[in-house]
Amino acid sequence: VENPLLIGRRKFDLRIYVLVTSYRPLHVYLGDGFARFCGSNYSNDTVNMNNRFVHLTNVSVQKNNDCYNNIHGGKWSLANLRLFLESTKGFQPTQKLFSAIDDIIVHSLVRLYMLLCLYKMTN
Repeated sequence: VENPLLIGRRKFDLRIYVLVTSYRPLHVYLGDGFARFCGSNYSNDTVNMNNRFVHLTNVSVQKNNDCYNNIHGGKWSLANLRLFLESTKGFQPTQKLFSAIDDIIVHSLVRLYMLLCLYKMTN
């Protein structure tokens, strides 16, 4: 990614818990989830391409970083992420982002349902 969204100069990813109780009709519950951060500042310099602390958010990687915080584990709740984005990017762009995330979840589940139906028909 040429220009990733960074917070505090660090990459992050989202972990969102989704519970599907039915596909017909589709019933989905979104759990809390969180944003998990890398422990080192991001750089797209080729020297840092193999630096796992810059590019991977996994605890199994980050816990070995000298910058790892044992108290919060390098993560924010989605509510805190949303508040931060609203305060720095604005309310409308943040709403648009989270709406797009919801759409991605629904479209992914619809595609999964189609694959499950296809699997069921062929087996």
